[in-house]
Amino acid sequence: MRNILMNYAPLILTIFTLLELATAILLAVTACKRKTRLAWLSLILTLGLLFDAGVMLGGHFLPADVLPIISRFRYIFHGLMVPLLLPIGANALQWKGRKRNVIYIITAVIMAAGLYYGFAVQLERMDFAGILRYISGENTPSAAKVIESILSFGTILPLLAFGIAAVIRRKRPFVLIGGLMMFVFSALGSATGNTDFIFLISDASVDNAVS
Repeated sequence: MRNILMNYAPLILTIFTLLELATAILLAVTACKRKTRLAWLSLILTLGLLFDAGVMLGGHFLPADVLPIISRFRYIFHGLMVPLLLPIGANALQWKGRKRNVIYIITAVIMAAGLYYGFAVQLERMDFAGILRYISGENTPSAAKVIESILSFGTILPLLAFGIAAVIRRKRPFVLIGGLMMFVFSALGSATGNTDFIFLISDASVDNAVS
């Protein structure tokens, strides 16, 4: 597996980017037709993923002084958009009233923390496996690192819970499948000894969650 990731990382990232583009187009069409919150929230999240993948894919082609600026927005958008998994799950269950409002409040708090994370992270240049990107450096504040962990893993368990509830109440497995895919892909890097490829594997995990 490692040899494949090492030799074909740009190709794999290109495939993920094209899948995210296709997903964004389908969600845009769905959102315009149905005008549901679920479709619009999923579209916003997918556009964030598309931007993230596109910046990494274009790392070697973007001007050297532009890449750090755009990479900062990668982290800002990550902090703002990954929390949308929570209202996506709530809207999949068609929650309304107080329960949905509570989810929105929690999401807003996490998004505020994510915004802080996006600005606080200290960027370091990394050229690895043919992909040039800026990563969270060692000088990133500890609070931002905690928020990073919450954004990476703290949204998976709620999404799984929403997915289980959706299967039980509405007989719809899509949210659960998405949550399981996030969990599997998030753990895959560590389980296979490829933690340095988590940036690539995790891109697939969230992509599957909204696809």
